[in-house]
Amino acid sequence: MWTNKHLCLLIDERKTRNVKYHDITGISREGFWSSVANKINGQFNTTYTGYQCKGKFYSLVKDYNYMVGSSSGKRSRTGEQYFEEFRTRFWERPETQFDQIHNVNASSRRREERRRNCTLPPTYEEVSTMLNISRRESPASQRDRSASLTRRIPTRRDETTNRNNVSNVNDTNRNSGNNTNDVARNLDNRYTHL
Repeated sequence: MWTNKHLCLLIDERKTRNVKYHDITGISREGFWSSVANKINGQFNTTYTGYQCKGKFYSLVKDYNYMVGSSSGKRSRTGEQYFEEFRTRFWERPETQFDQIHNVNASSRRREERRRNCTLPPTYEEVSTMLNISRRESPASQRDRSASLTRRIPTRRDETTNRNNVSNVNDTNRNSGNNTNDVARNLDNRYTHL
């Protein structure tokens, strides 16, 4: 059972070793959490595992995020109790000089792109000119640009409908012994005799 003293030591260990934590790559962070568990267990004669320490810490972060207004987490006395300490967001990756330069450059680049991509709305004269041009076009020229019904490209829906129609014909004619395949064979036989 986590007591306030256990939680204080857990938070303190994670806070003081934050840079070291973020220098660890991959799954080797298990060792970090095991060392935190060993420190708590050694000081308070408990039997926490690294997995339990990690889970408890991220539960505290989740509770803090709920208090801040994030949709994850839940309101808890523990979240309220440690709210001020978590307010510094000490568990996040510390910003390096590279990160700072990158963030400044990225924000400058976004600002410049927004400035270049700013498209002004058309003026009143431009709109009226466009409307006049569209009114001058004859209905015949507009019809020429529209899609012709005779050149309609069959869609997947048309193919499915045709298959269903053939299967319906097969079903209705099955009792009479006439199958569409038989009809096709009969037609082939007739034309070969001509």
